[in-house]
This record gives sequence, C-alpha cells and structure tokens, in this order.
Amino acid sequence: MTYRTRSILLALVFFCGWAAYGVGDDTAELIIGSATGSVGDHISVPINLAINSTQPSTIAFWILFDHQKLAFADVTAGPVATAAGRSVESNVSANGVVRFVVYGTTGGFISGGELMTATFDLLAAGTGEIIPLTGSNASIADPNGAIVNVEIVDGWIQNQGGEGEGEGEGEGEGEGEGEGEGEGEPSPGCFGQLQPCQGIGCFAPI
Repeated sequence: MTYRTRSILLALVFFCGWAAYGVGDDTAELIIGSATGSVGDHISVPINLAINSTQPSTIAFWILFDHQKLAFADVTAGPVATAAGRSVESNVSANGVVRFVVYGTTGGFISGGELMTATFDLLAAGTGEIIPLTGSNASIADPNGAIVNVEIVDGWIQNQGGEGEGEGEGEGEGEGEGEGEGEGEPSPGCFGQLQPCQGIGCFAPI
C-alpha cells in the first residue's frame, strides 16, 4: 500500500467517524418541525429542544420564511418552557423574519421536549408546495450566563391543496432530560443573539 493510498483511507475513516458522531453531548439542538395545511389555514409548527448534556436557561433564535406565502401569527410556550417557569415571546423584525426569545427569572434550566409552538397563516402556495422555515442566529445561555453550543434544524410547511380556514397539524422531534438549579437570568431585552454581559447572557440590539 502506497503512502498516498494509506493517507486517503485514513482520511475516509476519520470523515465517516465524524459524520456518524453527529451533534456532540455538549451541543443543544433546536428542531423546527414540519406541518401541512391549506391556503387560508392557521398552521401550527412545533419547535423542540434536545438538551443532550447541556443546561439551557435562556434561548434566542430566528426563523426566516417567504413572507409572500406565509404570515407569522402567534407563538405559544410548550410544556418544557412552562415547567421551567419560562416565558416565550416573539417579534417580527422584518418581512419574513421572526425572532423568538425564551427567558425567565426562576433559575434552573429547561429540560428537553416541546419548547414552543409557532403558528403561521398560509397565504399562497401551489398544491404540494413546500415552504421552508429556516432557523438562524440561535443562541443559548446556561444558568450562569455561559454560552452553550447550539445547532438548529430547519423545518417546513406544505400546502396539501384546496382552500379553507382551520388549523393545520405539525410534527417535530426532540428529546432530552434533566433538572438543575442556577441563579440569575438575563432580562428579555431585544430579540437578538445572546451575548456575554456582566457575567450573564443578554440580548444584543436588533
């Protein structure tokens, strides 16, 4: 076996091992779900949190979407946010950009599971068309204000055809578990990325 061949094989082994490893235990995941509905429907999309070995306390992220086809309507706190004493707020900062923040003053951290449900109105789309929901600018701080590694998984809404008014249904994935204690929480501030600020996380201006 030549030196070049051996080098290539070692590189392939390393790459395959890295690809199989995926997200590490020190990285949290925000998972935007998928949903279907018809034009005119209010469509609910679950957003899940997988904490792995992290301790998320305060969370901020964006969802980007086609504002000619979707309109953001509302957000509702999910079970794990409510159980941790967290509030969930949203702000539509530009056409096709909605920013979310999850915060509270109770200390501790948020367990894995359904973090929130975001509702969109389907304005226009061809039958079967899939409209991406692209996650961006995700930031998480732990109870001490330290930044937590985070990955965000995109979702989508699909027009199942027809027109009507009603509620769409969505699916999402995400799991994790854990309980903890901590002191101090950043104020909600604006809806930008979390940044270190006087020992705790805070929100950069929009």
